[in-house]
Amino acid sequence: DSLSRTEGFAHGGTPVGGAAPDYKAAIARYQEYLKNYPADPNNDRVLYQMARAYEQSGDLETAQKTLDRMVRDYPATRYASEAQFRRGELLFTAKNYEGAEKAFSIVLASPDASPYQDRSLYMLGWSQYKQGRLEDGLKSFLGVLDIKVAGKEGETGLDAIAGLTRADRELIEDTFRVASISLANLQGAESIPPFMTTPTRKTYEFRVYEQLGELYIKQERPKDA
Repeated sequence: DSLSRTEGFAHGGTPVGGAAPDYKAAIARYQEYLKNYPADPNNDRVLYQMARAYEQSGDLETAQKTLDRMVRDYPATRYASEAQFRRGELLFTAKNYEGAEKAFSIVLASPDASPYQDRSLYMLGWSQYKQGRLEDGLKSFLGVLDIKVAGKEGETGLDAIAGLTRADRELIEDTFRVASISLANLQGAESIPPFMTTPTRKTYEFRVYEQLGELYIKQERPKDA
């Protein structure tokens, strides 16, 4: 039906013939559907897809407002974790770091397993970092490393870590980078031990020192390195 076709557009699909997706048309159809069927129990899906269409069209503010409406009107939606994650991303882009932190925290507080946990931890750390709360940010960044790096085999150097996808490797590299910057803005290496309090973290503690040392070398601080 027409609603199914516009859902394809909202996900970045291309209509038959190779033309660019018509997001305005998709949005109009979603709005019409919501108007005609205001009590449809599946309107959480409609709102989610409409938010995606707004985002793809470049209207990030309305995309966020649509997701706000969705999670307010449908708190038990099966799309809750993804919607909150997307809200967090949009709020972060708008430099509303406090709002972004709350959205990512909701994802992490969900009792249901979520594929957005590691990314939410990562973005939670960035939201805290942007607010100047370096220690809170470090806790979140180390939470990412607990999931992605703990117990991984490999010698020194991040390239030596075995069993990572390209996406995971990029996430880990940037997590170490911002964690090292945070440590350098605290007490440097002296700030590391208080965070290395579990057997899980002991498995990659040497990498935290190593990456901080690499940062110092780039900053031309050989003595600190």
